[in-house]
Amino acid sequence: MSFPRKSIVLAILLVSLDQLTKYAVSYAFVPGASLEILPFFHLTYGMNTGIAFSFFQNSNTFFLIFTLVAMLLIGFWYAKNFEKLPKLINLCVILIFSGAMGNFIDRFFRGHVVDFLDFNIGSYHWPAFNVADSCVTIGGLILLLVLMKSKERIVSKEK
Repeated sequence: MSFPRKSIVLAILLVSLDQLTKYAVSYAFVPGASLEILPFFHLTYGMNTGIAFSFFQNSNTFFLIFTLVAMLLIGFWYAKNFEKLPKLINLCVILIFSGAMGNFIDRFFRGHVVDFLDFNIGSYHWPAFNVADSCVTIGGLILLLVLMKSKERIVSKEK
C-alpha cells in the first residue's frame, strides 16, 4: 500500500497553505477582529469549535475523533485504489483529505478551527471559512458532479 508522490506533495502544499494563512490571521488579529479588503470581503478572525456554518458549537472533541476516523478510512481506501482512479477523482480525494487534515490540525493543537475568509453581499452574510473548508467543499462538489455524470463505476470490484 503506497501513495503517489504527486498526491503527497499536493496534500502537503494544501495543508501548508491552510496552516500558514491561519497562522498569519491568528498572529495579526485578535479573535473577532475584522479588516475590510473589499466592500464584500473581509478578513475576520473567528474560532469555530463546531462544523460548517458554526453548527454544533462546542463539539470539538467529537469532530476531532470523527475527522481522524474519516481520514484513516479515506487514506486506506485511497492507498488501495489510487492507481485505478481517474485523475479528477484523485484530485477530489486529495482536496477532501487535505482540507480534513488542515482542520484536524487546528482542532488538535488549538482546540478550535480558525476561520477568516468572510464574504457578504448587501445584507446577506456567508459564514467565515478557511482554505481547508474550501478544499473540502471544492473536492466534494467536483466529486459529486463526476459521480452524478458517470454512467459506470469509478472503481470496479475485483474478483
